[in-house]
Amino acid sequence: MTPTGQAGATQLLQEAARVLVVRSDDLGDNVMASGFPGAVARSVGGSCGFIGPPSAVDIMDLGDLDFVAGIDCRPGHRRDVLGAGRRVRAEVARFDPDLVLLPRFGFEREALGIALVGPRPPRTITWVREATPKRRRRDWWLPLLPGPRLPAEGAPLHEFGRLQHFARFIGIDPDHIGPALAVPDLAVPEVAESAGPLVAVAIGAAQGRRWWPLDRYAAVIDALADSGCTVVLLGAPDEVDRGRSLRDRLAGGTSVVDLIGRIPLRQTVAVIDRCALFLGNDSGLGHVAAAVSTPAVIISCHPTGAPADHVNAPERYRPVGGPSVVIRPASPTSARCADGCVPVDEACCITRVPVDEVLAACRTLMTDPGPVANHGR
Repeated sequence: MTPTGQAGATQLLQEAARVLVVRSDDLGDNVMASGFPGAVARSVGGSCGFIGPPSAVDIMDLGDLDFVAGIDCRPGHRRDVLGAGRRVRAEVARFDPDLVLLPRFGFEREALGIALVGPRPPRTITWVREATPKRRRRDWWLPLLPGPRLPAEGAPLHEFGRLQHFARFIGIDPDHIGPALAVPDLAVPEVAESAGPLVAVAIGAAQGRRWWPLDRYAAVIDALADSGCTVVLLGAPDEVDRGRSLRDRLAGGTSVVDLIGRIPLRQTVAVIDRCALFLGNDSGLGHVAAAVSTPAVIISCHPTGAPADHVNAPERYRPVGGPSVVIRPASPTSARCADGCVPVDEACCITRVPVDEVLAACRTLMTDPGPVANHGR
């Protein structure tokens, strides 16, 4: 019989020969949870492994683990869940765990992959179906996985708080699971001899609704450059054109170091670690900045007063680690956005975030980051 409850979860963890942590969510989520796999490895007597997206695996500090697999198992469409599950299954089978930890709730592709391993799936510790509305709608896979279920009662709203809640449930000290990135000692010639404080600016995000307008970024960059800062633009290869458009909007005397699409993620982490400030949209790089204790100003599309449990709400996903401040729209642009900014492919509520508020937050964090540490406005 599979043990149940908190005592059963702790017992399973201590008795397991091979424990596998599975997280196939986005970069920012993995950065927040980057210290969790190592904390598990240091708390068990057996082997410990981790499955996550390649981008996260490349920058997380996973030195205590015996098995690491980076796979892109996010389905492009709901019809692709089976294929994503099979990709997870192949990696799970390589490690052959007797216990799997699913500290997130709602991603059935991981569960499907685990359930498809052999005639007897490994025992799995995860959340009850009532943990989120999404899980209640798609919980068909839960009965496939034997193991204790973490109750939602008492869990904090913020995702990192929920991870701490999960850690307590399995008998791990929640204070030992803070972000843990492997910051490489990589030289970046373009910023090696900067004339003033380095400010990293990331203009991209996974969805268009999270893109603050480029002309406003240009106004902030002009002001920071006038005060003696060296601005470094960071981003993915698919953001090169937006970076070029941003440069066209800068004042005539403003120059920036444009590294968008030119350096890999590991080198990007090294640059952010050297910076005095990070400025960007609600994206994975903002979480990287907080994880390496670089003060971060994050521009959110989620308007004040919108539901705190929304996928874009700072109350759920504000960066953790170093000092940060989240600037959000004072009001939605329409009644439809009152429950959270709706358009996926274009900036909407985020256009109501003013330049002067962002610039003031940047200057405050650069001079005295303490008072605004981890504060969402």
